[in-house]
Amino acid sequence: MIPHNKPTIGAEEIKAAADCIGNLELTMGTKVKEFEKAFTKYIGVNSVATSSGTSALHLALIATGISRNDEVIMPSYTCIAVCAQAIGALYNGKKVGTIGDISIFSFYATKMMTTIQGDGVHE
Repeated sequence: MIPHNKPTIGAEEIKAAADCIGNLELTMGTKVKEFEKAFTKYIGVNSVATSSGTSALHLALIATGISRNDEVIMPSYTCIAVCAQAIGALYNGKKVGTIGDISIFSFYATKMMTTIQGDGVHE
C-alpha cells in the first residue's frame, strides 16, 4: 500500500492530542481558540475555525450574500477544496489568505499542516 501522506508526529503533538483527550475537548475547546488566535496573528487577518473546508466554503458564500438561485462562476474542472493548502505562500509580497474578501485553508489530516483535535477544528 502506498499511503496518501505520512504526517510527521512527534512527542509534542502526541502530548497536545493527549491533553485534548484528557480534557474531553475532542472537537471544540481551548485549543480551537488558541489555534484561531495563533493563525490570526500569523496570517494577519481575522480567522475562524470550522469543521471542514466544505463548511468554510459554505459560510463564505453566506458571508458574501450568495443565496439560492444566485449565479456562481468557477472553473469547470477543479476540486471543491482548491488553493486550501497554500499556508505560508506569498503572492506579490503578501501572504496568501490576505488577498481578496475571504480565504479558506484546510487542515485535514492529508494537508500540508494538520490540527490535533479529532477530524479538524470546529467552531
